[in-house]
Formats: sequence, structure tokens, C-alpha cells
Amino acid sequence: MTEAITNISPDDIDALKQHAKIVAASGLVPEHFRKYPQAVYTAVGLAKSMGEDPIYVMQSMYFIHGRPGWNSAFLLSRLRRTHTIRGTVRYDIEDTEHDGMTVRARCVDAETGDEIVGPAATMRMATDDGWVKNEKYQSMPEIMLRNRALAFLVRYQYPDILAGLPTAEELQDVAAAEVATVTTADVGSGKLAALEAQVHGTEAPEKGNP
Repeated sequence: MTEAITNISPDDIDALKQHAKIVAASGLVPEHFRKYPQAVYTAVGLAKSMGEDPIYVMQSMYFIHGRPGWNSAFLLSRLRRTHTIRGTVRYDIEDTEHDGMTVRARCVDAETGDEIVGPAATMRMATDDGWVKNEKYQSMPEIMLRNRALAFLVRYQYPDILAGLPTAEELQDVAAAEVATVTTADVGSGKLAALEAQVHGTEAPEKGNP
């Protein structure tokens, strides 16, 4: 199915649209693509530009309030499959008095053989920027900081891997920080419910509904 999509000529738009509907109904892609076949059409174009399998690309995306972001496993896999790095990414984890848990991602560049160390992701950073409003920083802080450290490494050293998109964790953390700044007056307006829905990737309830 995916081979048929990627081999479609740019002139055969109608055929591509039909294939997008088939993929959306296949059960192999996340809910957002099942609800919006036009998003399949866009994702196929993105996959082709990245040299990736369209289904794999769609399965690797999360949508936070309508915005797409990569899951961290996709970044790591893409670094390795494109032979951008040698081996895999390693993480240096330490606890410091000033910053609390601190995580850095490092790898060996495939072209130069140099060790590349990314910027640190710290609990102090997470607290100061409001990421900790995302409840996952309470239940699995090391995993969350690893994900952010990986995103830092990729964004500042290998930005082509991202193809212009953020990570799902970045989107969730930004949404969580926005929830933290909502005022009391915003609660009645429904803004709080809308922002909380962004954090959890769900739809906000309509006014008058629980």
C-alpha cells in the first residue's frame, strides 16, 4: 500500500487522494489521520521528502491540539537508519545541587568520528519553564528529561532529522506551561479546559458539558 502511494506521479492527484482515504480507513494510522484523510495526503508528501515510509511516519507522529510532533523513538531510529551517527545515543545522568537531575545526550558523528554532546536538560529548567505541570515529570522524570535531551541534541546538531517539526514532548511541555499561567478568570471561560486538553491530546468539553 505504502509503495503504491510513494510511486504516484505528482500529476495523479486524484489517485493520491483516493489512496489517502484507503490509508485513513486501514486502521494502521493514528486517530488524527483516520479522522482527516487530507492529513494523510500531507504526511505522504513529507515522507517522500524524508525518504521514509509513509505509514511509519504517520505512526511516529502525535498531535497536540492539532500540531504534529515526532515521538522520541522516531528521532533515535532515524539518526541510526540514516547513518548520521555511529552506534546509538548515550545519556549522561547526574544529580546536582543547583539543577537537580541533569541529562545530556551524546553520540559519535558518523562523518567525523567526533563525539557530539548536546545541551543539558535539567529539572531546574523543567521547573522554571513550567514543564513540570506535565504530570509525567512527576511519575517518570528521567524518561522525560532523556526525551528533552535527545531533542536538544538533534535540534542543535542534526536539525534535518526533524524535517521542521517539533517533538511531541516539546509540544506537551509548552501546553503544560500555558496551563500554569491561566488566571482564575480564565477558568470560567473554558480556556483552562482547552489548554488541559492540549496537554493530554484530547478534545476540550463543550460549554455546559461536564
